[in-house]
Amino acid sequence: MSDESLLDYYTFYLSVEYKQYREKFDAGYSLISKMHGSDDELVMRRKQNEDFIAPILEAYLINSNHNKLRMLDYGGGAGQVAPSFEWVDVDLYDVGDRSIKSLSNKISKDIRREATEKHKSSYDFVQLLHVIEHVGNPLNVVRSAVEFMKNDGLILVEVPWEMFNFDELSQGNTIFCDEHINKFCDLSIMIMMKSLGLKVLSCEGGNIKLLHINLPLRVIRCLAQKVTPP
Repeated sequence: MSDESLLDYYTFYLSVEYKQYREKFDAGYSLISKMHGSDDELVMRRKQNEDFIAPILEAYLINSNHNKLRMLDYGGGAGQVAPSFEWVDVDLYDVGDRSIKSLSNKISKDIRREATEKHKSSYDFVQLLHVIEHVGNPLNVVRSAVEFMKNDGLILVEVPWEMFNFDELSQGNTIFCDEHINKFCDLSIMIMMKSLGLKVLSCEGGNIKLLHINLPLRVIRCLAQKVTPP
């Protein structure tokens, strides 16, 4: 499936129309649909994201000798999960029309559309949260995101852990999502990062909580750095 076809597929994702259609073939979805992508769930996700990236960005800021950092939330939708740190200016990359939108630190809805070329190699930190499991060519998507990083900038990729072993499957405590066309483990993410010339700083498992599912969602968080050419 091409990226263009996938964009068409996701144009109505989590809309009223999407939820009504999904309830027709997913009997249990009606029980969780109100919480899936709800404002409360997004607030929870933002807080979890802030808690994880805050120490990373604080350490980077100290070493940068700057007062603020520039961050790009690649595929971050309308910015509902983007951090609201006063010392981080956040932009959003729209994977649909390939444009940059400026987002205020207060999660303002007043955004402006800008050309992407002038933003290449300009961000201290780029994050892709639960993006590449949905795209046709995850390597190309991450490669595109890397183009926006400064030399020595950081990139964080977070994806669900869905490469389960036999014991995990037999215990019945695993979470599957039919909408994820790519499945990852820590090794596959590390290889992807290294193939793009990035220095992997950490690649670790973790858990996030979502309101629409009962179990913690196991995730992989891979942090890498764009190495300055010799």
